[in-house]
Amino acid sequence: MSLHLGVARADITPQHPVQLAGFASRGNTPFTRVDQPLFVRAFAFRQEQEQGDAPRHAVLLTADLIWWSPAIVECISTESARRWNLDPDQMVFHASHTHSGPQTNVDFPESIGIVDPAYIEWLEQQTLAAIEQALGNLSPVSVSKGTASCPIGMHRRTFRDGVVHHVGNPAIPVDNNLTLLRFQEPDGRIKALLVHHTCHPTISVDPAVSSEFCGVAMRQLEQQYGDALVAGYLQGSCGDVNAAHLYRTGVDVRGHDEDVRLVADTVYRCARELAESELQPLGSATLGGRQVTVELEVQPVPTVAELQALEHEKSVAGDWARYLLANPGKRTSRVPLLAGRLQIADGCTLVWLGAEATSEFGNFVKAESGGTALPLTYANGSIGYLVTDQQQAEGGYEADGSTRVFGLSGRFVPGTEQVLKNALAALVHGDAPGAPGSL
Repeated sequence: MSLHLGVARADITPQHPVQLAGFASRGNTPFTRVDQPLFVRAFAFRQEQEQGDAPRHAVLLTADLIWWSPAIVECISTESARRWNLDPDQMVFHASHTHSGPQTNVDFPESIGIVDPAYIEWLEQQTLAAIEQALGNLSPVSVSKGTASCPIGMHRRTFRDGVVHHVGNPAIPVDNNLTLLRFQEPDGRIKALLVHHTCHPTISVDPAVSSEFCGVAMRQLEQQYGDALVAGYLQGSCGDVNAAHLYRTGVDVRGHDEDVRLVADTVYRCARELAESELQPLGSATLGGRQVTVELEVQPVPTVAELQALEHEKSVAGDWARYLLANPGKRTSRVPLLAGRLQIADGCTLVWLGAEATSEFGNFVKAESGGTALPLTYANGSIGYLVTDQQQAEGGYEADGSTRVFGLSGRFVPGTEQVLKNALAALVHGDAPGAPGSL
């Protein structure tokens, strides 16, 4: 079963000033400059089948965005099915989670960024153009894989005196491995690279567009090997992992473009060394995957009276209250989480979550799969943070504060960690889905 790959890259840098998403502290003012351009990268896979069966197709999109919205995913998937007969279940929309790009999701409170409709329309057009271009340059490839240490991340939570502090915590280990997938044509030319790492792209809070260290490192790789090569960044479960560079003075100190480029250079050098090394060849496997929905529960659901008491506040809490009052369907205890898997080769499966998961879930995917699966977050949307039961008990932004930022009715209930791990284990092993919430 031969594997073919087509690639493309399209510029998605806003063409006019829009708000940036990710930091409420920026306020609702448009960006003032572009430090680093943004791109969407398309990886179109086709596998020829034996005995005359129809070929299988899958598309992976990686983008310098904070996340994709479900509305954008649906629009592009529907149009891709109409134009090229692509199966929406075989499309993965992945975002690096840069906090220096536009908001894409109208389904969040405004404190995390306001959507610019003209930008969304252009983003959809650019993405469809990239998919079309990738489908137009399919060629046979072999796949190889390698891993090396790339220590850029640090755990960002310290539980002390009953309170979670966002300071660097080197006492809690993080996954600082960088995994590289190399796709080569029969003549040995590298056609594409996929680079997997786990670290929050939150180095700069400047009012400037930036692909952050993830995108800068990918552009360095593309420029090193020629722009015909496309390099995509795959973000792991980085919900509680920040760049260690932020803690260079012992506290959380945000940086600027020069700091972004410094961290990016570390990622680039590690990925380039792997790309030029003898990597493990991966055999063929059935291309494709599936998507499932996991029902999660949050409590307590606020009453209308409780929301009305907050709605006039000029704060995240007030914004949250206004959002739930304006969208009564969101005032619910049930939250659907989209998750899935995409198998590309033997020993190369992407297991993804439509959420912002903390590092324990990524560690679980790697351990459960024996290192053959890579965990992805911010795929096909994001419902907010997914944390462990211990983190839920400790509290802090990830467990508590973020719920209002993402417009959730309450905190995820105890036991959510196991529900998530059950779902991830089923995806790792390719099991058939079970009842909602208990995959």
